[in-house]
Amino acid sequence: MAHLDRGIVHWSGGQIGSGVSVFYAIPGSGLMPMIRTFFEAIKIDIANVITLTYDSGGDTIESTNGNLVGSWSGTSLTATTGGGGGFNSAPTGGVVDWLTNTIFPATKPTGAPHRGRGHTFIVPIATNSYDSDGTLNNTTVSRWKTAADALVASAAGGMVIYHRHTAPGATDGTYGPVVDTKVRDRVAVLTSRR
Repeated sequence: MAHLDRGIVHWSGGQIGSGVSVFYAIPGSGLMPMIRTFFEAIKIDIANVITLTYDSGGDTIESTNGNLVGSWSGTSLTATTGGGGGFNSAPTGGVVDWLTNTIFPATKPTGAPHRGRGHTFIVPIATNSYDSDGTLNNTTVSRWKTAADALVASAAGGMVIYHRHTAPGATDGTYGPVVDTKVRDRVAVLTSRR
């Protein structure tokens, strides 16, 4: 059995209402300040009507079954305000993929084991982050990849992707450390932020 800390970044402003990005970490990793550094590095792409706030405490769960087993606390962090100018489309932006080398079990009877992967949607982004063909511009892709790689390096194995247990009462939940990142040059749609 292993415990994981859950940290949440809260998105608010503009037409999105509110949203969250959820991260998991090995207890004691101090991940939230590193998460803030990541978002600060890419805030020029986030629409200037958006504010991100960071949990200074949260839940600790048991990874095998998802049960709440405690809590964590950290320092209060200053909010991040988007710095992207121009217009924005509330449900569109991009996504950062967090990659692991850990094989997760199948989640459906017809499924197969798969390499763990997590996603963070960066939505909405400002028009200056798009290319003329409607994809992300190269500068944006490069900036996100650099910031994501720096986060993984600074976390030094402490940032993980959590794979929930497959059924109520099951104890097959697991996790894997993030070892690499991927930023695709295409637009992502997050319908919950309309």
